[in-house]
Amino acid sequence: MAAEAEAGRPKKNTKAEVDKKRWAVFDRSLGTAAGLSKLLPTGTTLAFQTMAPSFTNGGECEDHDVNFAFTWGLIGFLTLVCALLCFTDSVTDKHGHTYYGVATPWGFKLFNRHLAELPPLLSESRQALEEKGKLKLRDWLHAVLSAAVFVALAFCDAGVQK
Repeated sequence: MAAEAEAGRPKKNTKAEVDKKRWAVFDRSLGTAAGLSKLLPTGTTLAFQTMAPSFTNGGECEDHDVNFAFTWGLIGFLTLVCALLCFTDSVTDKHGHTYYGVATPWGFKLFNRHLAELPPLLSESRQALEEKGKLKLRDWLHAVLSAAVFVALAFCDAGVQK
């Protein structure tokens, strides 16, 4: 009779099972946040936040036209950098060496070597890498949206708003 009564009740989870489920949710959340950080202009924003106080003179641009021009020049330059950095990528060979390059309409171009000179690649063939490295509409959209996010963050700066 006791076995029948227990069969109808839900089984209680042990503390270890509850902790395991919590860590699984935490890991998924952290993985999602890490994926999102790859898409956002974090490096460019950090550079702007570092340099903006000296360029804006603490928001006192009315007195000096140079500060006004430098602030707009900084925002324009870093917006361009933010968009161009969306087209960079890296590839790793079997020996663990990482090579950096840029995606172009003609394929992936390395900064310091040609793809033909590389040792065997870790995960993909050279031909697949060249095809993957061609610019697509998605790449241009990512660049435009990253630049827009950067400009929005730059305009939220107190020194720029003054």
